[in-house]
Amino acid sequence: MDSIKQIITNISDSIPALPTAIVVSNPRWPNIDVSIIISVVVFVIGFIVTILIEKSKKRKEMNLYKLLIVEWVKDSKISIDQYINSLGEFAQKIKISDSLNQTPYHTNLLGIEKLNTLPFEKLTDSLLVNLKIDKNEKQAANQLFNLIRQLEFLEKNTNLVMSHYAKYSSANELLLNEWNCHYLELTRNIADNYNDPTNTNVEFKFYEYSLPLQKKIINMQNINIKEGKNPDVSRSKFMNEYINPVYEYAIQYSNELVNSPKIQKTMNMLHEVKVVNIKYDNHARFGEMFEKMNADMIKARTILFESIEYYEKHNIVPYWRIK
Repeated sequence: MDSIKQIITNISDSIPALPTAIVVSNPRWPNIDVSIIISVVVFVIGFIVTILIEKSKKRKEMNLYKLLIVEWVKDSKISIDQYINSLGEFAQKIKISDSLNQTPYHTNLLGIEKLNTLPFEKLTDSLLVNLKIDKNEKQAANQLFNLIRQLEFLEKNTNLVMSHYAKYSSANELLLNEWNCHYLELTRNIADNYNDPTNTNVEFKFYEYSLPLQKKIINMQNINIKEGKNPDVSRSKFMNEYINPVYEYAIQYSNELVNSPKIQKTMNMLHEVKVVNIKYDNHARFGEMFEKMNADMIKARTILFESIEYYEKHNIVPYWRIK
């Protein structure tokens, strides 16, 4: 406003002082005071200058908003790509997981979350209303829609990923507890029955076959510990080296074993472990869900950066056209 006052002062100073009594005499406009005309002109000029100054200020503000959004998203590209790559790798690991334990997931922030808090009016002013778009309003509107939608989607999707990861972790914990319960019960049953002096010949042969396979798994775990590796044995080794061979042995000699209550109880325990293993196979479907979410994020990322590229090519209109 000080600059406006200075302009008006300069205009006033440049006009020679007129006698207060000077009156313009004209047949059409009789008795018009010249000082009134000058005052009106000065007021109009001041009003116009004020509008132009305000438009210039608004243009700077709109340009800053546009620059903020464009540069912020560009600077977040590395974080977005890291997040997408991490989620994709995690999804694949779940799909092929052979472990009883849950697959660890390490993630990061996208870095764009704060952009969703910018006022909608500022976004429309800087990226649509006052954008130099050469009358192509439809394309500009679509780009703004894409920008806002993808920013919101990416943030919501990260929240959804963490929500599903919590469900995945909880489900895995339940499966692990179920596995441990049935497996430990089975190992105790086989060890106890192996040493049972009341075993029939058929029963002794069954447990004599089963116990070494059980010890083989324990030896694998001990070897891993000695080598400083993870002591966990994969599900496939549990099944292929122990559970399935014992189960198949029982099926092969079922006619001889069917009359033994002890062996039937052991078979039920083997079956329970096999059921849990099937549940683990179904549990891997979480990987397909995370894979789908990752694919959606890749699409959103592509659309987002297409919008950013569009805004880099279009400037804010000149200050006198600012709305």
